[in-house]
Formats: sequence, C-alpha cells, structure tokens
Amino acid sequence: MMKRIAALLLTLVLLVPAFHMAAAAPDKNLTANGSYKYGSTGDGVTEIQTLLTNLGYFSGTINGKYNQATENAVKWFQRCNGLKADGVVGTTTLAVLKSSSALKPTDVTASHTTANGSLTIGSAGAEVLDVQTILQNLNYYKGPLDGFYSKETADAVKAFQRNNNLRADGIVGPYTMLKLKTGIPWDEEYNYETMETEYPFTQPAAVGQTQNGSYFLGASGPDIAVFQQKLKDLGYYEGPIDGVFGKEMEDALKLFQTRNGLKADGMIGKNTAAALNDPSAIKKTDLVPEYFVLSSGSASLYVKNLQTILKNHYFYHGKLDGVYGPDMVAAVRNLQAAAGLVVDGKAGEETQKVILGLNSDVLTVNGKTLTYPIRTLKRGMWGWDVYMLQQRLIAGNYLTGIYTKGEFDAATQKAVILAEKTFMITQDGIFGSQLRRYLWSTNVADDNDEASKYADWDQNGNFIGKTLRKGASGDAVRYVQMKLKANGFLLDDMDGIYGESTRKAVLALQKMINKQKKADGDDNYIKQDGVVGPQTWTIIRDLHQAASQDDYSLDANIDTPTEGAELVEVDPGEPAISAITRTLRQGSNGKQVKRLQQMMIQAGYLASGEDDGFYGPITKAAVLAFQQDVNSAYGSKVIKEDGVVGTQTLYHLQIKLSGQELPGKVKP
Repeated sequence: MMKRIAALLLTLVLLVPAFHMAAAAPDKNLTANGSYKYGSTGDGVTEIQTLLTNLGYFSGTINGKYNQATENAVKWFQRCNGLKADGVVGTTTLAVLKSSSALKPTDVTASHTTANGSLTIGSAGAEVLDVQTILQNLNYYKGPLDGFYSKETADAVKAFQRNNNLRADGIVGPYTMLKLKTGIPWDEEYNYETMETEYPFTQPAAVGQTQNGSYFLGASGPDIAVFQQKLKDLGYYEGPIDGVFGKEMEDALKLFQTRNGLKADGMIGKNTAAALNDPSAIKKTDLVPEYFVLSSGSASLYVKNLQTILKNHYFYHGKLDGVYGPDMVAAVRNLQAAAGLVVDGKAGEETQKVILGLNSDVLTVNGKTLTYPIRTLKRGMWGWDVYMLQQRLIAGNYLTGIYTKGEFDAATQKAVILAEKTFMITQDGIFGSQLRRYLWSTNVADDNDEASKYADWDQNGNFIGKTLRKGASGDAVRYVQMKLKANGFLLDDMDGIYGESTRKAVLALQKMINKQKKADGDDNYIKQDGVVGPQTWTIIRDLHQAASQDDYSLDANIDTPTEGAELVEVDPGEPAISAITRTLRQGSNGKQVKRLQQMMIQAGYLASGEDDGFYGPITKAAVLAFQQDVNSAYGSKVIKEDGVVGTQTLYHLQIKLSGQELPGKVKP
C-alpha cells in the first residue's frame, strides 16, 4: 500500500511542472523591438485580442494567434484612435488599448470624408463599418468588417452603384447612402449619372453636418430637433421637438417645400436646409401662390425635375442641368401649344400643372384630359401629342417600320398621307382637324363651330340653316359627307355634291335612328326621306363615331318630330353601313378590324372572343368563307373571294346581319 502511495505522490510531483508549462504560452515571432505583428503568438496576443473584443473591434476567436482578422482589428482601432494604422501593436498602441480613454467604433464619426461629407478611400469609422456590413449582407463585399474604406470597399460600392443606376464612382454620397440604407432611390426622375457630383450636399454650419449628407424619414438626433424647431417657428410643424424625423415632420416639411418653391420630396438636402435657415422663408400663414413662375435664368432641382418630365414626353431635347435656358423655353412653348395654353415660354401655375400631369402620361388642362392632339401637326414638330398621333396611326396600320417616337418625322408624314388617302381627303401630310375627325371620335369642339355655319337655331328655336337634298353642292354638303363617312354611312368620295350615294347614306342614318327609337319605345320618329332638314341636321351635327353596331353616341335632341314624320321600315335593299371606312386585309389592325370581327361573330363566322383587333389568318379565313357563301347564294361570282373586306363584302355583310334574304344582283 505504501509503495502505491509513494508512486502516486511521485507522479503528481512530476505532473506539476507539466501543468505550469501548459498554462504559460511565451510570446513568439515578435518584431526586433518587441512589438506584436502578423504571425506573433502567445499570451500577449491573447491579451490584445481580448482588449480589442471588449472595445468592439474584434469578433474572431481569442486564440493567441496574431492572424489576419487580428491585424485588421488592430488597424481599425489605430485609425479610430488617431494612431499610425500599420497593424503592429507596439508600446504606444498597447498603452492606448489598455487606457480608459480608448475610443470604441461607436464613439467615432467617419474621418477622411469628401467636402460634402461623402465616404471615400481612406475614410474610417462606424459609418464605414455600416456600409461594409450592408454591402456584405447584399453579397457585394467580401473583405473584413474593419471600418476602413479600402479599395476593396470602394470596388464593392461601385458594383452596388452600377446595379442601382447610381453614378459608379466608388464614393458613398447622400444618394448612394440613401439607397444602401432604405432601398429607396433618390428620385427616379433624376439622372443618377450626374446627381451626386452636380449637387453635392453641404449642410449649413448653423445646424451641423450629417454623416450621410441628407435627412429623411426615420432619421434622429439633435440636428433633427433643430429642423423641427425651425419648422415650428414658421408655423408648419405642431409636433414635439424630440429629434425624431417622423411622419408628422415629413408632412410639415413637404408643405414648407411646396410653399417655398422647392421639390416637395420630404427630404432635407442642400436647398431645403438653406431655405429653412433663410430669414425670408415663407411662413405657413403668408398668403402666397402655390406655384412660382419659372422663366429664363431660373435654376433649381425643381427645374431639373420639369426638364426630365418634358424629356420623357418628347417635348424637351436639351441637357438635364436644372437651368431654365433656351432649350427649356422652347420645350415649354412647345408644351403650351400642345395644351392650348398661352404660349410665352414661362412656366406658371397652369403650365406646371400640365407638366406634372404628364407623369400619368396624359395632357390635362383645367382638369380636362386631352385624348387627341388639338393643334395642327406637321413635319419637324415634336411632343407628346405627336406621340399620341403616332400610336393612333400604328393602331390603324398606317404607321409601320422604323420611326422616331414623339417626332413628326418622314415615316410619320408618310403614314399621315396614307391615312388621308384612305379617307379621301387632301393629301398634304399635315395632321389637322379634318384627319382628326377620322382618327378620333368626332366630338371635337370645332365640329360644332363648323356646323353652325350651315345649320343653326335662333333664340326662339327656329331653324335658320339650309336644308340639303339631292342636287345640292358646296361646303355644307362636304361637311355632311365627312360626318357620314366618319361614321361608316358613306363610302364614296367627299366631293361636295349631294348625289344618290349621299342621299342613300342620309336615308340609312335616318332609318338607323328610327330603328333605335322604336327599340327604346319612342314613337317620335324622324322623317326618312334622304333629306338633311332641321332634325337630321341636329343628328349629324352631334353624331360621333360608332363604338359598335348598335352603339351610336347621339347627343341630339330629336324628341320633336318634323311635321308629317312617320316610321318607315328599313328598305331591305338599302341596309345601313357600319363604321368601317377603309379596306381591311390580313395584317390590318385597330378598332375597325375589331368592329369587323364583332360583325363576323354576330354572323356566325368567328367564335366568341376572337375580336382581338388583329386581321390574322383566322379572320381572313372567316371573311373568305363568307364571300364564298355570298357567291353561292347568288349562284354566280358577284364578289371577289380574296379574304379582303372592301365595299361589296361589307355591303353584303350588312344584309346578312339585318336578317334579310340576299337580293338579286345588286350593287350598293
């Protein structure tokens, strides 16, 4: 037993030195003067890692090994504490590490920033660490989270900027920071390529400078409290002065910006901060207009916003520089002409409202949306109304191939001439009121102005116009022919001569009106005589282009019949013609094709839902089948079997839809 105890004691004695040796780790691989560097090991390294961890610079494993992560943490600590950032822990760095005055990353604002507070290569601090962390989470940055703006950080920033339509300069300015922290772009209407360099943010000294260059919803701090107080002094803000940029402050700020002629974006940038500190800033209680007249020489971000909108809608061809120069004056004059405003090149309240309304891709004037161009358009002009015309020409299969959006170029002029030829009107390549009546519904103001030249009523309701009948001629007849042709009742040329075809077209209109009145239970019929008298003049004046076979927009008051009027049933040999005014063939598209397809569906040649407005192989096959059936009914080839809808095919289709038997060989 004693031998066993002695042996155990001997073992313990031998183990004690071994335990002491394991607990003590001597420092190795130090510099010549005893400093710690990359590759060093030992208890001294363990102590350094512990100190760095406690201060918030090191998040790795405390293992006594001076690895890359440790060196990065040391460099970060040195930069934040004003030491030489060499990654080596000598006597000075170690003394600061151990002192109670050592600064943490959160105690330090970004250093080495640009003049406008942006972060760039050489910057260091918590703001840089935030950027690195965000970029790492977005898989742009693979380097160390050390709070030092290195080339690797700049490269990651550039990649982020390129993918977010920002200027790819590797510098984190206010707009890059905004996108990084919120995911919200500064303003999609602005040109990101020049925004940061052209409009650097420099905060007035009176309120200090932010780290990221601008304030927006969610920001907080003493600077926000200063802005809140200024907004309160000006009467815009009624909330607490708590230093928190909340929704109430944002709303107050937007109102302040609007009243002071600034872009109402709810953010505090250079211009807004300066305006808040301006003794002449407009108070909420001041009686001022909501809009300020902009003219030659004006310059601001708001002007740049207007330039961008005008450029996106084909009115402006200059630089997006925020300067109200000659190009801007020309663009505003162009817009004013398109909108029917006073053309002076100055952007007052009404003009600004029209420009801002273009964000919804419409021209709105005095609350009314213009759905068609109101000015005469010709070669060399440009604008949103030119684009509207081009879209209508495309829908009608007049404009094909390459053209310049929003510019009345050679292709557009050629398309206009083709449309004029189709509608048998003057072929001058100029879009005016005459062509507008065919391409758009005819409820245009100057229609009624023109109608009043030929037919009007005095204050007692007495007709003082001219009754038109077969044999008449002149502008009044041409006007009636235009209205009839636009609504599909007349297919012949508008020659100003009241011939048989015009008489039949007027008669077809009268019969259609009476048929409609009968269906509505109204027995106040109009006289069906092919003569344009008072009641028929009223109908023609207010007749708009038909949307469907039984949908004619009639604003006329036709409740009082002409003396001796009576209902005459529609003559089977003279069916009304639909609102199709041109030859349709495979490749055509637009409203008239859709109207044809609806007729073919009604006639049983197309299936329901096949009215897509495109004249494809299916529509052609249906038309061809109808043409073959017509010829079969006649027992001879009376119409061409080509799958093309011309006058003869349309005429017989109308007979088919009226439920009548096909007559003998009759030409419409």
